[in-house]
Amino acid sequence: MDLSLRVVRYFVTVAETGHFGQAADRLFISQPALSQQIKRFEAQFGCQLLERSRSGVSLTPAGQVFLDEARALLAAGEAAVARTLRATEQSEIMIAFVAGTPHDLTARLFHAAESMQSDLALNLVRIDWASPFAHLRSGAVDAAILHLPCQEPNIDYQPIHNEPRVAVLPSDHRLAGLEKVSIDDLDPEPMLDSNFNREFWLVIPRPSSREPCVVQPAPNSAEQLMDLVAQRRGIAITAQTVSELYQRPDVVAVPILDIDQVQLGLAWPAEHPASAVLRLADALAVECSP
Repeated sequence: MDLSLRVVRYFVTVAETGHFGQAADRLFISQPALSQQIKRFEAQFGCQLLERSRSGVSLTPAGQVFLDEARALLAAGEAAVARTLRATEQSEIMIAFVAGTPHDLTARLFHAAESMQSDLALNLVRIDWASPFAHLRSGAVDAAILHLPCQEPNIDYQPIHNEPRVAVLPSDHRLAGLEKVSIDDLDPEPMLDSNFNREFWLVIPRPSSREPCVVQPAPNSAEQLMDLVAQRRGIAITAQTVSELYQRPDVVAVPILDIDQVQLGLAWPAEHPASAVLRLADALAVECSP
């Protein structure tokens, strides 16, 4: 079967709008031409994907299954194009970073790029904590600076920075005036959930074997984390740099003395790495070696 991405996009647009006329307007083609293309597409499948009625169109069970697959096909196609274009444009790479990336680390990144190639341009884009790998998988970026550990399949990474983890507390919290705390001190405290590296940030399991008291929501950004802590919705464990870059008078950060530090790493798709990213990872590894 000859699966044209153009017609796949036609199908997705019709399915999302629920109307041939609206879909035709979005696609800048005539409604009769669009309808004919979809009919031919269904004939290739040998089954009906759309139910037509006077009020519009709806998906058949087969159409619903194919809609999910079609969206994945289009995303994969766009990612392939993005990776191919960047592979031919070695003078520029896109790198995403999460909130809490130290300024001196991004400075090291630019320094490493300059040492590799004088005309290599780096473009940085900030991403949310909730979906750190989405940009890598879509091909929107070549690499990302993320808090480790990284357990995502088909993603390679190079550790490039270590720093302590801290407890983020309301300024009038019973532990707020201490110079340091232990993880046992935090056991009875309600703790904001985490939607990335959950066991690491909630410290599971704990030395006391107690389960942390986890509360929602899980913050999607550093700003939201600080807001929720200030509202006394729960305390949080985060990287020291996050607490420094997003500090506010109603929230304090106290170092935790008996848990591992957090690492930041440069991550990239294992199957389609940009050569400039691999060289950049090597340069950063040399810079952070003892």
